[in-house]
Amino acid sequence: MTLLIATDYVADATITYGIDRTAHDADMPHKVAVAISLQLPSVPAGTGRVHTDTVWVAPIGDETDAELRHKGFVAFLSFLSAAAEAYAAGMRGLESDNGSLFPADVMEWAYINSDAIEMAHGDEEDMS
Repeated sequence: MTLLIATDYVADATITYGIDRTAHDADMPHKVAVAISLQLPSVPAGTGRVHTDTVWVAPIGDETDAELRHKGFVAFLSFLSAAAEAYAAGMRGLESDNGSLFPADVMEWAYINSDAIEMAHGDEEDMS
């Protein structure tokens, strides 16, 4: 069950995220899952072609679910930034360790909207 759903908009995409208390990873029992859904504008709503992901965050002290959810969102923005950099490297004929972080359409979207992602990331980190 996912609780505390939040929605943010980065450029022209919708990112929905929340704490997923049903997800467990035996290798990371102390971490909490933040379920992420990225709806790109090129993918019509309701088609089932939405990118989903899970970001694992480690609670520090008595963080609330809202704080953990926020931490997962900030981490996801960092992954999108890395995806944009990897896409740019690929355009220059270079390989990147982050070249397979996301499907091709997400990587391209991240590259095109890298300024908006960086701005959102900075804004969110300022709120931490």
